[in-house]
Amino acid sequence: MLAFLSELNDETVLGTTNKKAEFTPPKQSVIQRRVGANAKELWALHQQRLSELNPNIPAKTIVGLDQVAAFEDKTLHRSYEDKVRRGIWVEMTEAEVAALRAKGIQK
Repeated sequence: MLAFLSELNDETVLGTTNKKAEFTPPKQSVIQRRVGANAKELWALHQQRLSELNPNIPAKTIVGLDQVAAFEDKTLHRSYEDKVRRGIWVEMTEAEVAALRAKGIQK
């Protein structure tokens, strides 16, 4: 699976991937897919879409590993919160987590 992500100054995330859809993306996400595409094809598609977006809302520039890590954390958290809010994922209680951990130790 390959993906290119760009965050715009309005917090929208443009994603371009060769992965098939599994869930509806979170709000403020624009995802385009070309299943089976290679990295060169996806990059061209991503760049094309970026050039078509509102020029008054450019993509943010990420400088350094700390900003890359912060963007990844933000993106993963946004996806997680969206799936919990829509009931796709359900958070486990502390008791459920403890029971699973105990069960794993017994095996």
